[in-house]
Amino acid sequence: MYDTLALNEVDIKQQEAWRTITLAMLLEHRAGFDRSRSGDPMLQHPPCPYDIGRLSAVQLDFTPGSAFAYSNLGYCLAGLILERATARSLLDLYRSHIFEPLELDIASITQRSDLEALDSALRPAATELAALESWNWQALAAAGSLAGTARDMGQVLYSLHREGSPLATAGRSLLMPLSSCDESLWRTCHGLAFYSYKKPGAKRMF
Repeated sequence: MYDTLALNEVDIKQQEAWRTITLAMLLEHRAGFDRSRSGDPMLQHPPCPYDIGRLSAVQLDFTPGSAFAYSNLGYCLAGLILERATARSLLDLYRSHIFEPLELDIASITQRSDLEALDSALRPAATELAALESWNWQALAAAGSLAGTARDMGQVLYSLHREGSPLATAGRSLLMPLSSCDESLWRTCHGLAFYSYKKPGAKRMF
């Protein structure tokens, strides 16, 4: 991750620890960022993906790989890795690899007008617009700047699981349970795509 993002150009604290962060750690929320301790930089002054120099102000809250803490920054860095590796925008990758093959009507959000233009089933309440308008949607492309229905989400999940679907190969990796944590505990085991949860004798949930 460190070399892919050319972080040598940034005055990052704890450089040696940053060098150990992998793409898997970013996706599994084990990269060292804990917003309950240091705040969420993605909702303040996002360093990623357009102002990566701000990473110099981001500190690691734990040794990468040693603990779990949900992180929007981790998702943004993962998205930036994809963009730099493919020379394509993240939204373009979403469309070509997920939305179009599955025929999903998912909208991207980049500004308030996008929120207002959403289908009535997806449009936020007027009382929520002011708060949502304050978010940096351009920076949140990898961490939630999409709107869709429950059916859309269900179709993605079904396609990850169904043999022969466009996402089946990826699904085998994305739905692989983690061996390093207790799945019987709610919202503690996050794999490459989802939390997994499994009661004894029951089927696994995501």
